[in-house]
Amino acid sequence: MSTYLLTWNPNAYPFDDFDERVAEIHSEGTFQMRWSTGVTQRIVEGDRCFLMRLGAEPKGIIASGFFCSETFVDEHWSGEKGRSCLYADVEFDVLVSPFSDEILPLEILKSEFPAYKWTPQASGQSIPETIASQLEKMWGGQLAPRNVKQRPLWEGAMWRVVSNRRERNPLARQECIDHYGLNCAVCGFNFQKVYGDIGEDVIHVHHLEPLGLAKGEREVDPLRDLRPVCANCHLIIHKRKEPYTIEEMKAIVRSDDRKPL
Repeated sequence: MSTYLLTWNPNAYPFDDFDERVAEIHSEGTFQMRWSTGVTQRIVEGDRCFLMRLGAEPKGIIASGFFCSETFVDEHWSGEKGRSCLYADVEFDVLVSPFSDEILPLEILKSEFPAYKWTPQASGQSIPETIASQLEKMWGGQLAPRNVKQRPLWEGAMWRVVSNRRERNPLARQECIDHYGLNCAVCGFNFQKVYGDIGEDVIHVHHLEPLGLAKGEREVDPLRDLRPVCANCHLIIHKRKEPYTIEEMKAIVRSDDRKPL
């Protein structure tokens, strides 16, 4: 598996459903969209990627994911007639607000790896394996729970962006919950027991086989294909390209090696 650096300049490319995508990560564990790969064509399905925010402060890594396609050519993201560029489909597993303490700042990356160019002109730059392994550790540490300082944010600008997302059937979700209940299938957490009435009917529903792997529409059996899971377990389930199974997650949660908080 190779690792690549993708870039995003908010001054050049609007990402107006950014907050919706962050919410989708929290509710579904992943989201999928295409991203430009510059001139890089050697990307293959399963390669790792990190998304660097450049062009406007704050700058740094705000997302990670895996490529779920090889590169392909399509109309340029700017919409300029006659222009085209390379893309690859990416299944993002983490997306954080650039204004949160979860962003991995550009300054830190430059300090830790001064020989690597963290501000390329285009996406698709390869990250050496020696740096990629350390970057994974830094990224994991950066996402650890922390207090986030409040700061003023501007919202409300209107942009238009076209993207794809998988349709989910609410009836299938409800049948899953009616059968399995509202307790997390991994750890047993129940939102209503902890939060009272405001937690009533709150639970994520996990697809045992990710929708992102489907080639198109597919029939879903709510009892066979879906399981209720809490937000925390759902996030960890999708921490790797091939999601952890419910059985693997139960083993992790019950491991004798874990120390209580």
